[in-house]
Amino acid sequence: MMLTLSMLTAAFVGCLGGDDDEPEPEMVMGCTDAAANNYNPDATMDDESCTYDPMMVMGCIDAAANNYNDAATMDDGSCTYDPTWTLTPADGVSAVWVTSEWDPIIPNLNAGDMCDAILSAMTKTDARDQVVDFTRGYYTSSQGVIGSSGAAAISGIGDLNVAGTTIALQSGTTSDIYANDNLALATIQAYPDFPSVIAAINNGDADYALGDAPVLALEGTLLTTFSDETFGLAIREESDELEDALNVAITALVDGGQYDAIFGDWFDGAVVLTDDRDVNTATAYPIPTEGSTLTGVLESGNLEFCTDPFYPPFENLDADGNAEGFDIDVGDAIAEELAAHYMGAANPDFVPRPPVKIGLLNPMTGPIAVYSPPFTIAAQMAIDDLNAAGGNFELVEADSGCSGDVASGAAQSLVDAGVVGVAGAACSGASMAANAVLHAAGVVQVSYASTSPALSDADAYPGFWRVVPSDAIQGPAMADMVA
Repeated sequence: MMLTLSMLTAAFVGCLGGDDDEPEPEMVMGCTDAAANNYNPDATMDDESCTYDPMMVMGCIDAAANNYNDAATMDDGSCTYDPTWTLTPADGVSAVWVTSEWDPIIPNLNAGDMCDAILSAMTKTDARDQVVDFTRGYYTSSQGVIGSSGAAAISGIGDLNVAGTTIALQSGTTSDIYANDNLALATIQAYPDFPSVIAAINNGDADYALGDAPVLALEGTLLTTFSDETFGLAIREESDELEDALNVAITALVDGGQYDAIFGDWFDGAVVLTDDRDVNTATAYPIPTEGSTLTGVLESGNLEFCTDPFYPPFENLDADGNAEGFDIDVGDAIAEELAAHYMGAANPDFVPRPPVKIGLLNPMTGPIAVYSPPFTIAAQMAIDDLNAAGGNFELVEADSGCSGDVASGAAQSLVDAGVVGVAGAACSGASMAANAVLHAAGVVQVSYASTSPALSDADAYPGFWRVVPSDAIQGPAMADMVA
């Protein structure tokens, strides 16, 4: 019995005190989310290290698209874009002439509804350059003065700055500006248009008129000129592309010879054009962009010019109301240049005025061949002088041989070359033989050395002239001198 109680007591005591010796469970940190990529089943406490596959978000992933979704992980083909703009040019470009009075012509341009540019003998000035942009110059001019019937002669523009002198001019022009700045003593009458200026001179309302010299020269005798000026096309300040295109087109006309041909159709004398280009003047055609003035011109096919068409020879209206003049021809040529570049349109064949050919019957061979080189030099100097004055002449030489037989064939070669006149021959016999060929072809002949009296017979040698006296005159003259 005692043994049994002892064993029960020991067992009871063992049960009560055995837990104090067992170790506590170890804490394991890690991802405890079974849905995570790095789930740790042994972890006893979450350490916020769980990672997951990214959630798939469908949408437009192109940042250039209108509906770009920066949260999208896969493109769903829903991207949308603004339509791509492309130039849709017309078949060609035509100059369209829009009539504007002079005073409001710049406001009309800047309003944006009437025209794309001004082409109207407008002088480039600093004041105008504040409100419009100008192309390179397309004409160099000067101011001039004409007088009414009975007006006193003047030696210079300053002579008009006298009390009692009445001066007519067109308002808003550089003449108006000059007169108000420099002719304060005179009475200035400003008219809204140029025809009124001329009417004032003709009816005696004014003593003198001021204006562009080429224009006044058509109305009366120029008494003096002053103030050299350069004309340019005016464009709106925001029309940079059009300005560049116009500059390139003008340069193409000048460099290609078409400008000289147009100038020769309206003015006498040599072409004088101030080259006022600078580093900012375009040398290559610009690429048109959406909404630009140039794009509007190319897509409509119309280049609209504001002009005051009562200013010949620059711009005027013919009997049918059509615009004509130097500026009109320049504007039409510019439009053709633009069409040729941007549309690939065939530019109407420009054929420069052919040179006027002058023949020279020169004794390159024969008994007086030694004089041939000086004759050539003299003839070429004359041609050069004519061309320097604005002409377009070409010298064509042929050997007269100081012989009738040789000269006859030479004359025919000159006729075949298209000469309109012949200088020569030197020897009288050669001139006589050549005359038969030249007169039959309607070619005038002027000899520089043939002195035979027989050549004075206009019936025998029609169309023959000479710049040296006949031997019939030289003989008695020499005898008188010797005596």
